[in-house]
Amino acid sequence: EGKGFYNWTAKSKEAVRNNLKQQGYTVESRAIISSMLLGDRTELTNELNQGYIATGVVHILSISGLHVMMIFLILQTTFQPLLKLKNGRKIRIISSLIFIWIFAFYVELQPPVFRSALMITIYYVSELLNRPKNIYHTLSLSAFIILVFQPNYLFDVGFQLSFLAVFGIFWLNQPILQYLPKPKNAVQRFFFFVVSISLAAQITTL
Repeated sequence: EGKGFYNWTAKSKEAVRNNLKQQGYTVESRAIISSMLLGDRTELTNELNQGYIATGVVHILSISGLHVMMIFLILQTTFQPLLKLKNGRKIRIISSLIFIWIFAFYVELQPPVFRSALMITIYYVSELLNRPKNIYHTLSLSAFIILVFQPNYLFDVGFQLSFLAVFGIFWLNQPILQYLPKPKNAVQRFFFFVVSISLAAQITTL
């Protein structure tokens, strides 16, 4: 019943679940898909949730900052034709940011999504203002803004680990790459890059 954005999101999520049901997806499959794409755990049973917790992969069921970054990159690619317009670069960034925040509100501003959307926004707003982009300044300002409104997040493990992981990726990635064999082609370069990022995030969060 009722109108408004959150009412619409609830109805749209229900429509997606019904569509999946009509397509023949099992309850377990629907629950996983809804959790990963919609941030909706309505159909997630306690048994299934405990199973993911026991195996240490419960984070798969959550929308993470990586999801948001992937969506942003997809939007940037989709809006590539805008670059042909005057001020097309700025229009593309603004359009992508608008859609990112619509998605963030669609999944009810879950903490990982909000953190990632805020970081992306700060980073690219500096580009719009022709300011030098600095990931450490972006991290600091994002953390400051979040803590102004939610000071208790300072003691939240998810908050601490997410910022540490991003910090580690940019702080340790290049030093780790120096110790890996020099890639001979694009495929090796990709895998070495993935390995170095994973190691950097793991070391700092450890």
